[in-house]
Parts: sequence; C-alpha cells; structure tokens
Amino acid sequence: MKQRAEATARFMELVGIIPKTLCSANITHDMIGDLRFWRLLAGVKTVVVGRRANESAPLLKKRRVCVVEAITIKKIQKSRW
Repeated sequence: MKQRAEATARFMELVGIIPKTLCSANITHDMIGDLRFWRLLAGVKTVVVGRRANESAPLLKKRRVCVVEAITIKKIQKSRW
C-alpha cells in the first residue's frame, strides 16, 4: 500500500497538484466505517479527485465534508493533454 501512496504522490506532483496532505483511496476504503474519520473531515474544505468524483461529492456533503470541487480523471486528462 505504501508504494501506491508514493505513486499517487508522484502523479500529483507531475500534474502540478501539490496538496498539503494526500489520502490514498485504499486507506479511505478502510476508514469509511469509522466515525472518527467522518468527525475528522467534518467541515474541512476538500477537493475530491477520482474517476467517480462527481458521484462521491454529494455523498461526502451529506457527511458534512465541505467539498469545494470535484475533479474527474477525464477532466484532468482534457485540461492537461
């Protein structure tokens, strides 16, 4: 899992997106069942990036996550290449 997180960080750097923190999807899959995870994210300004970002954003908002933008992989591909 560490290799995936490092690969994700390298990808983000290559496309010029340098977030303060990076949350691997593999980690969040394990954490969504833990209420502490949702308390931690409640009210935090968050950009959702992924192939299903548009589907995820409304669900995260229901959990009180402050989604400021949803960026799909297709959107990144169109704007970068």
